[in-house]
Amino acid sequence: MVKTVLIVDNSRVVREIIRDSVLCFLHRDIPELRSVEASNGEEAIEKINTEDGLVAVVVEQAMNGVDGMDVLRHLAQSKPNVGGILVRDDSEIGSPTEDQFIIAGLKRKISIVHRFGFEAMNKIIDKVRESVWVNL
Repeated sequence: MVKTVLIVDNSRVVREIIRDSVLCFLHRDIPELRSVEASNGEEAIEKINTEDGLVAVVVEQAMNGVDGMDVLRHLAQSKPNVGGILVRDDSEIGSPTEDQFIIAGLKRKISIVHRFGFEAMNKIIDKVRESVWVNL
């Protein structure tokens, strides 16, 4: 069965970096893993509603309109077993904390990754791997 990770970022280059890293590092262990991409929150919600085999959503926090937190709220309501990974910039005002996720009802399988670098990419890959194994 195909397993899908949804990558959401308004930058095409960032989406490609995340996609290539996740697929490259996890392909040997999870050959059925594939990715789909969205460039904004509205498109992400549409893909959450329509994609089969969704196991993880990697989403940028700061987007115009529907932001990363909105996407994760929708994910938690519509597909609560799918892992959510919020990528945020430490300079963003009002960036959520782990405690705020619990208050928002998003305590299940939500992770925060601070953008960007080698350590952040490793955390994204690890969280996608965890989401795949939980959804076997």
